[in-house]
Amino acid sequence: MFRRSAHTPLSSLALLTTLAALPTTAAAQPVVPGFAACPRGSGITNGFSISFASDGSLFAGHEDNGGLVLAWRMSPGGSVAEPFGDTPLPDPDTSAVDTLGLVTGTPGSLVIGGVCGPGPDDGCLWRVRPDESTSVLFGPSPFIGNVLHTRFDRTGRLLFTSGVTGAVKVSSGAFPTILFTVPGAARCLAIDAGNRIYTSNTATGVISLHSAAGAVVDASFATGFVGSIAVGPSTPEWGADVYGIETAATGGRLIRFRVPDGTPTVIGTGFRGSDLAFGPDNALYILHRPNPPTSLTQVLRIVPCRANWNGVACVDSQDFFDFLADFFAGHADFNDSGATNSQDLFDFLGQFFSGC
Repeated sequence: MFRRSAHTPLSSLALLTTLAALPTTAAAQPVVPGFAACPRGSGITNGFSISFASDGSLFAGHEDNGGLVLAWRMSPGGSVAEPFGDTPLPDPDTSAVDTLGLVTGTPGSLVIGGVCGPGPDDGCLWRVRPDESTSVLFGPSPFIGNVLHTRFDRTGRLLFTSGVTGAVKVSSGAFPTILFTVPGAARCLAIDAGNRIYTSNTATGVISLHSAAGAVVDASFATGFVGSIAVGPSTPEWGADVYGIETAATGGRLIRFRVPDGTPTVIGTGFRGSDLAFGPDNALYILHRPNPPTSLTQVLRIVPCRANWNGVACVDSQDFFDFLADFFAGHADFNDSGATNSQDLFDFLGQFFSGC
């Protein structure tokens, strides 16, 4: 915590100058109390899925059925997404990185899935190597179908969902097979540290849990949810709970489902998200479309941050003024000491200026 001393005087002029330079939050931004939800970068349009390489490179699938396009890549620490691959594809919806190279034969390759024709349900899985050379991995095939979500487990297997079926499919390098089937329409996959598989469902609203071998562990881990899911990185802030981002049509909430009983807690609202994933930095990233029907897609980086006092988007000058109003009203116990006093102000400023 920040402690004021004779060597750390507060300059009113310097403070106001700094606050004036901070950005202000635009209207209609997500509200995530206790967290900051800041844009990671720009340049993505029609973002559909999100995944990471071990070096922090961010990849986004591209929902565009009107022509041949490329997936998106944002370099580690970068702020602008660029097209990735040497061959435009007809429907590069999903992306996942083959870290071990078990499926693609080249570690670090990106696997992309989508419809490729000639039939309306004939799907492909493509391989994009680190040098961006692109080739068909599997397909065209109606068995692969319109791929909706792809994830690799820690053994290197590729798992994916497709179409409006309940089948979860798997490949260890050979043509995919069905690992297990759930009632309804499997949508999104999330895999925990033990390679157990959580599945969301657009038809039933049920999140189910299966073992790595495909056996039912909990057929109804959570209910009443339609959207995408990810498993926390087992850090003190996130734990190993399941996090879900609802579709805008079903509420647009960010929800934490406690493991093992699935108890839900809403931790954010106001999202228009299509997918989410934890990055190598243990932050949560969400693909968010702030102004539909435009195609602009933001990547929001979400981290715990109490200095985001009003809970809206990023830390900005409004958080300072809101905290100050609560401080003088006696309702700003920032350090949870049981009382509001000058130390709360110093602790708040310490985090406010250090960023989140």
